[in-house]
Amino acid sequence: MINLPNLFTLLNLLSGCLAVIAVTKDEPATYFILLCISLASDFLDGWVARKTQQTSLLGLQLDSLADMISFGLVPALIVFVSLQESDILGWADHFLALYAFIITLGAALRLAKFNFDIDQQHTFKGLATPAVAIGIAGAWFGYSEYNLFSPFINMEFGPILWIVLVPLAIVLMLSSIPMLSFKSFHSDLKARSLLFILVIISILLFAAMNAASCLPIIALYILLSCFYWLTKKS
Repeated sequence: MINLPNLFTLLNLLSGCLAVIAVTKDEPATYFILLCISLASDFLDGWVARKTQQTSLLGLQLDSLADMISFGLVPALIVFVSLQESDILGWADHFLALYAFIITLGAALRLAKFNFDIDQQHTFKGLATPAVAIGIAGAWFGYSEYNLFSPFINMEFGPILWIVLVPLAIVLMLSSIPMLSFKSFHSDLKARSLLFILVIISILLFAAMNAASCLPIIALYILLSCFYWLTKKS
């Protein structure tokens, strides 16, 4: 039951729990560190399990439970806190904030679907929950810390950003669009080329925009995945 892959999964879960505290205390920098720990742990648990031949049904279910907190609950909490602090609709803002937890519901469906879909062993169908978490984190950093969206959305109407991103995230998570995955890095030349482009541009964006680069990086990932899917079909 307790092995190295499962320990990485539990580290992912612990980071997600601590991230809840960071978000409620409005500490984006702390949350970014915890998000990176969760992402690294989420990658390492599967990679180590495959390399050491320790894959198991327990590990699969535990991984989804950890992802549900780190990449399902915490992103929704970011949106919830941001909307609750807004003052667009006055007293109705508290009800609007509940809208944020549709992300958690979508993540639950996405993770349950992933566990029973054997076609996703080598690629992803729909946007993975970690990618959703990265995108929402980037929007939060860009809006609250770096004010990157001020030329387009002023601080008073900033929550409009969340109102647009939430349904978009749900649709992408639950779609059947094949997404690029490093699982196919060695078997597909076109996927390898597109992933290489993604990594290079992501490094440049991060150097220029710091943590706020997360949102444009995920947007680029979605566009490259759609390009890969469309060209593969033709």
